[in-house]
Amino acid sequence: MNEDQRKNLDTTATAISQHLVHAWNYVATLRSFQRHTRESAAILERTGHFIATIHRAMWEVLLLKLSHCYDRRSEALGFPKLFKQLRAYVPEQRAVIQAQERRLSVLEVQKKVENWRHKIIAHYAITSGFADFDRDNVVSLDEIEQMLEELDNILHIFTIQLLDKCFMVKGLCEHAHEDVNRLVAGLKKEAESQRSQSLA
Repeated sequence: MNEDQRKNLDTTATAISQHLVHAWNYVATLRSFQRHTRESAAILERTGHFIATIHRAMWEVLLLKLSHCYDRRSEALGFPKLFKQLRAYVPEQRAVIQAQERRLSVLEVQKKVENWRHKIIAHYAITSGFADFDRDNVVSLDEIEQMLEELDNILHIFTIQLLDKCFMVKGLCEHAHEDVNRLVAGLKKEAESQRSQSLA
């Protein structure tokens, strides 16, 4: 692999890692909201519209980021481009590349993510029967986290070996948890203050 090929591979791998960083961040934020909804439902209900808006936006952008990882367009920087470059640059790794392509293709959640991206988020092609679509394509945060772990592992199989590079794709997760914790703490404090005022 020559220097230009190494740069091309690094560009694609970096783009994929950025998709994964954002996706992990959105998942961490959704996880935190999920936990606080269970623990402090009454507090969050006071700002129900805001929470619902954030929740919907986070899910949509999360599914979009994941779909970028699978984008097959020639100009897209996702796993299809990475595998194409790897086949051209390191043909001796063909068996490993094919094994990871198969590993990626059997992820059931990938098909659901693509359905949401193509039929709802990008084009809204479902004009009737949304309830059926939603039931058939429901995706949980558990599934998304498992998918992200797989994508992260596949990326590092090649980048650690060929580029001597490990991407820290979970880097923002702790910040997401902390920020949601602060938000909910503020909502609790406000609710307590209002309750105290009403009792005075």
